Amino acid sequence: MDGTWRTLAPLKCTRAKNFNRYAVANSDFDVAEGGVLYKLLMRAFPGWYRANSVYALYPFTTVEGTREILRKNGTIDTFDFSEPSFVGPPTPVVTWQGVVNVLNDQEHFKVPCKNPIATLPS
Repeated sequence: MDGTWRTLAPLKCTRAKNFNRYAVANSDFDVAEGGVLYKLLMRAFPGWYRANSVYALYPFTTVEGTREILRKNGTIDTFDFSEPSFVGPPTPVVTWQGVVNVLNDQEHFKVPCKNPIATLPS
């Protein structure tokens, strides 16, 4: 044997610096009532699911069923019900003129966190 099998051992293939495998599998009851499958979906398909997507957070229920439950809980406004679609990484704006152009073009550039910011107390 040439030792290649040692470099392909499962522990070495899954080991990464500062990567806690147990934290990835831990459930947080503040997110998706403790479900963890959303973590797998978001890692396997980066850019396809928004952080508040019901398709990722509740993958084993129908969208209509999830909508009804969230309506009863009073939390429906905090979730995204749009179907998964790829959104590429953001393009950084690195010049002053670029910032001015983006801020002046409200038709093409929307504020993604407008609703959460608008609900903050003044």
